[in-house]
Amino acid sequence: MHIELDTRAHHAVGRLRLLGAIAVIGSGGLLAAQGAGPAGWVLLFFGGLVALGWLAVWWRGRHVDPQEHWLRLDADALRMRRGEKLDEVSWTSIETIEADEDALVVRVERTGADPLKVPLVWEGFGLYELEAALERARRAACDT
Repeated sequence: MHIELDTRAHHAVGRLRLLGAIAVIGSGGLLAAQGAGPAGWVLLFFGGLVALGWLAVWWRGRHVDPQEHWLRLDADALRMRRGEKLDEVSWTSIETIEADEDALVVRVERTGADPLKVPLVWEGFGLYELEAALERARRAACDT
């Protein structure tokens, strides 16, 4: 099964990061204007770093080629391409697949590697639909 990038969802996530950065920068400016104090300056510094990180991710994600982003549930493996990065996970190496409501990703626990986080940017899938599709593909591959 080949699943394409939902560009609207991708850009919505980017807009949330941009709004978060604006909120942090605005709050930091207000805090600085009212005399932040030592603890406030520490918060300003780390908040500024987070805001810059969000701005950088938003900036890089503005022009995404949908052909460079896809998710495939093949007979032998789960394959996810996000730009230059291609993740390939054999169905037999997967221990668990579970929806992470806090991070809004489907976490794929696998043996011998860090978990693969599948984001919610795929056409036609919500969190639990994506989890169920991955689990069905894994079971179909392991039952054959």
